[in-house]
Amino acid sequence: MFDNSDLYFTTVTVGKKGQIIIPAKLRKELSIVSEEQLVILSGPHQEGFMVLKTQSFIERQEKFKKLTEQLFGRNITSMKSVKTVEK
Repeated sequence: MFDNSDLYFTTVTVGKKGQIIIPAKLRKELSIVSEEQLVILSGPHQEGFMVLKTQSFIERQEKFKKLTEQLFGRNITSMKSVKTVEK
């Protein structure tokens, strides 16, 4: 069941170098530490982006792959619509 107390909402400002600061409370709740790499995802509609911890992204990707294999009965090894952007 969905619990609204799990939601976190705030605004952040993009700095001159394109950086945003993840609020300390959220970093603590999500156990995000300095120098940790995160995954940024954006959709085709250019409305925003989502940030995931790397391990969470990998786990979701593996679950999606298994579900796809169950639904379509074959091994899907590539995601053609995903593109990597260099820093």
